[in-house]
Amino acid sequence: MKKLISRHEKEKNQKRNQVVVGFALVLVMLFSVVGYAFQSGLNSGDDSDNQGTENSVTYKGVEFSQINGFWVAGGFSFSYNPQEIESFFPKVSNDLIGAASYQDVPLYIYSENTDAETEIRANLVRISSKVNDACIEGTECLGGLPLKTCNGEDRLIVIKEGTEGTVRQENNCVFIEGPKEDILALADGFLFKILEVI
Repeated sequence: MKKLISRHEKEKNQKRNQVVVGFALVLVMLFSVVGYAFQSGLNSGDDSDNQGTENSVTYKGVEFSQINGFWVAGGFSFSYNPQEIESFFPKVSNDLIGAASYQDVPLYIYSENTDAETEIRANLVRISSKVNDACIEGTECLGGLPLKTCNGEDRLIVIKEGTEGTVRQENNCVFIEGPKEDILALADGFLFKILEVI
């Protein structure tokens, strides 16, 4: 048979239980804050040479932070940070027009590499009025895509897989060409160049 407890004792036990649970929650919160502060202190380290930690890199005064597998700087995101692909920079022409020339004008892309196209599209859509697919002379034009040339007023980026890695400007066209394994690094090199990182 269950022991009878007076109402006064029952209220007293409930208050005691509430105090114990409240005290336990305060301890958990306190240890969480202390643990977080301690962990942040370990991760920050002493980065006096300003070259970056494993999650950030500073290159020529621009800080790149690694977020969800991408290197992010100034709202733009890249698959590589500049230090990782410095060997590709000599393949990027110094004659490329800057990002300002893409501002508020339509941009067209012809691409044979989805990764490089996605990288360029995701970044330049922040600058250009619109980014669309297009065909270039000498290619089969499917799906009613517009045919664009380098002599028109529109900006055109051509991404092609080839044997030699280059990024060059011809009139209003930019050609990004290279082996499949290098083309994404070349695309990032193009973006770094027009954004004046390199």
